[in-house]
Amino acid sequence: MKKTSLALLLLLTCSAAQPQTGAPDHTRFLTLEEAMAEVPYHPMDDEENIRLSKEIYKDYDAIRADLGDDFGGLWLEFNPYGKVYPVIAVANGKAIDRKWLKHGAVVVQVARSVKQLTAMQDVIMQAMGSSDPRDELAIYSSYVDERSNRVAIRAPLRHREKIMAKIQSLGVDASVILFEEQARPFTFPGIERVD
Repeated sequence: MKKTSLALLLLLTCSAAQPQTGAPDHTRFLTLEEAMAEVPYHPMDDEENIRLSKEIYKDYDAIRADLGDDFGGLWLEFNPYGKVYPVIAVANGKAIDRKWLKHGAVVVQVARSVKQLTAMQDVIMQAMGSSDPRDELAIYSSYVDERSNRVAIRAPLRHREKIMAKIQSLGVDASVILFEEQARPFTFPGIERVD
């Protein structure tokens, strides 16, 4: 009896979901744009782009070593058709070896090298890096954002002006800083320090 009731319920549910004409409607979307707007898709979901990105990033360390102090970064972008290609950033006008110009690579000139940005990041974090939420000048974390050619810092937004003033007093150009809000330091409950 239970199986019969479940089968009848399933049959009624399925038939209620069908269009009134009796024929199933398989053309829900009229255009590709409508379908893409409805279904979350990112170009990195494509198998070919995944393969290419792995291949591109295999060369990251070699490109960085080849460019040395003039290495400005490497990241991925997508063409209008969703195909991935590398962007190689170079500082100080250094020429790049042709062997790195594969997969449709684009070379861009940037104002600062990763080495210069990392040096700025180190100065800032040595002076202001802290996990104390009571410290108004605390910067909780930072990283070099190669794509924007800036140093990103994370700190409470309410202390932004004081933090930026302190950074300028350290001799770092404030236009190089990308400020991201982080309300409090990250904590990892359950991890204890053993001395």
